[in-house]
Amino acid sequence: MAKAHGDLVLLGPSAAVWLGLPLVGRIPRRVQCLGRRTDRSSTALLQRRERTGLGALETVRGVLVSNASDTVVDLARWGGLTQGVCAMDAALAGRRCTHAELTDAVDRLPTGARGIRSARTAAHLADESAESPGESVSRIRMWQATLPQPALQHEVRIDGELYRLDFLWPHTMVGGEFDGRIKYAKNSFGKDADDTVWDERQRELALIRAGYDVARWTWKDAWPNDAPTMCRELARHGIHPTGVRW
Repeated sequence: MAKAHGDLVLLGPSAAVWLGLPLVGRIPRRVQCLGRRTDRSSTALLQRRERTGLGALETVRGVLVSNASDTVVDLARWGGLTQGVCAMDAALAGRRCTHAELTDAVDRLPTGARGIRSARTAAHLADESAESPGESVSRIRMWQATLPQPALQHEVRIDGELYRLDFLWPHTMVGGEFDGRIKYAKNSFGKDADDTVWDERQRELALIRAGYDVARWTWKDAWPNDAPTMCRELARHGIHPTGVRW
């Protein structure tokens, strides 16, 4: 990279890695960079792509890269909806771009550009409230399964303690947790494993006493395209498909 970066503009997944954005799913073996029609399309190390409609480039650690909004839009176009939404959520949460900039990046694509529909859908679904790629993937699977749209990072105070749920379905007391752990305002630094497990159990009991019903699932449950295990878990708690996507 140090020898060649003066001639390179990183795009898509390579730009995402350079910008520190999450890259979920398939990762190309070659460095993805901007090319012209007259350039050789690929070498052992590089894959050059024509890319019209780019906004202003950024220089990061001495390397030119597509800006964050163009980068995550290209992830949705070339890597699919899941890869795009995960990166868009992170870019929004990190204030690397705004919703308006995402929309603008999609609008600058030429009519009929490869993957433009996936990019538009990803921009529609993107939400800065997601705190991990696992939460982003879970939300995509909910949308694909036509489950009701949840509120994200819902805070509830019980007996003076503040808890936060990854998902809460409005007008219900049903919450959802991607990793099965209830998040709360205080940290657990300095506590041993037994104390942490005990605290977790007490938080779970507090939520139950307050009337909350919390579904839990893991990455293994959310990752498959149809996420059948996650959907069954949510159905067990009363969250069923509506037949309509958000």
